[in-house]
Amino acid sequence: MDIVAREGDALVFVEVRTLQSGGLGTPEASVTPAKGRRLIAVAQRFLQEHPESPQEWRIDLIALRPSGGSGFHIEHLRNAVEAG
Repeated sequence: MDIVAREGDALVFVEVRTLQSGGLGTPEASVTPAKGRRLIAVAQRFLQEHPESPQEWRIDLIALRPSGGSGFHIEHLRNAVEAG
């Protein structure tokens, strides 16, 4: 988990994924079901350790894709990992 943020009344856990080459798949595809389960476990552990945190939460993904030169295209995918 790369970022823990708050948006309104929700806690937002954010995973940032970057792939340097399109031949390796997409940043979204790099979040496998196993990785998704680990992210959910991290979020749940955070909530247990911080009971004052909002009870509404989600896991988002920031996908960084090369956009030519040294730049990146940034895409924010809300609720990228479903909590089951």
